[in-house]
Amino acid sequence: MPDGSDDARAAPHEGLARLLWGEPVPPARGPRPSLDLARIAAETLVVADTDGLPAVSMQKVADRLGVSKMALYRYVGSKDELVAVAVEQAVGVPPEVDAGDDWRAATVAWATELRETWLTHPWLPAATIGNRLMGPREIAWSEAAAAALAGSGLTGDALRAVITLLFSHTRSTLAREVTGTQYWTTADDVGAEMRVLLRERGAAFPRTRAAEAAGVAGFDAWRFGLDVILDGVAARAPGA
Repeated sequence: MPDGSDDARAAPHEGLARLLWGEPVPPARGPRPSLDLARIAAETLVVADTDGLPAVSMQKVADRLGVSKMALYRYVGSKDELVAVAVEQAVGVPPEVDAGDDWRAATVAWATELRETWLTHPWLPAATIGNRLMGPREIAWSEAAAAALAGSGLTGDALRAVITLLFSHTRSTLAREVTGTQYWTTADDVGAEMRVLLRERGAAFPRTRAAEAAGVAGFDAWRFGLDVILDGVAARAPGA
């Protein structure tokens, strides 16, 4: 017989679940609301896109909206909730996937759209990791990936693992494109400095140094890695 433990674990996130999955409950007291979650999320996006995710705060967003921080608390209960509703708006609607007989082309199209979305909002890759409550828009991206991969025959844990790998690969290859836009990046591309260091002081790393020296300008690491992942799917999936 269920002991209610699952319900108990979910209780701390009830407010966030309502924000992301249900109709917001309007404030019960006070003047007629002048804000809504869409406006709040939109101003949060501006702060995050301009100054990075750590710059987001209840006070800064309230200032942009021309309201007090306490007024903002009537809609979102914490910075975590503020970021969550901003993520849900920023991810947008995933592409409509028509896999047909070509699951690989459909997956490439899906991954390309994901990459462009994350480039538009460079803080999203960092904000969409970890064990957290996600909204329906964000879940829809995984649903679209599953639709793209339907023709491969992958199911269950194997399908979930490949979808996770596609997200992770895109996340890990965006570093150079977001140079200078986020708190963990510098304003300049330090690749040239690293190549000099490896060439002059990297005798202990001969293979890394040789691979760096043999690099080709303009090499698309994201697309190369994506093709490697899909080659693996094609080799192992029952329907491929």
